Amino acid sequence: MTLEAAVKEFEATFSEVIDGLAGPMAQNGEKYIEVASGGRRGEGEELEYFDTPEQAIQSWLSAVKPFSRKKKLYWRIRPELGQFGAIDKSDQNYKKWTVYSRFLSTDLT
Repeated sequence: MTLEAAVKEFEATFSEVIDGLAGPMAQNGEKYIEVASGGRRGEGEELEYFDTPEQAIQSWLSAVKPFSRKKKLYWRIRPELGQFGAIDKSDQNYKKWTVYSRFLSTDLT
């Protein structure tokens, strides 16, 4: 599955998809959350990395599904697929893949 297809599948569960505002909160005053491959990410937590782009995309889609089926989706950072891992070749995450996103899913207007 491509990242584009995974995003489309996720967005299809919402009544409205909105480009969110810069900063920590969406237009309705609620905070965005960070979700990457491997799950929701708390402040300062490490990203999880995968050997292939396909594994990273599937992991991201599984991680965002619990946040679906709300009325509105506000994207702060649309999903990005990349090799955000270590720059040191000796690190276990060197040249591995993850998907990163920041959004708010809500029933509030």
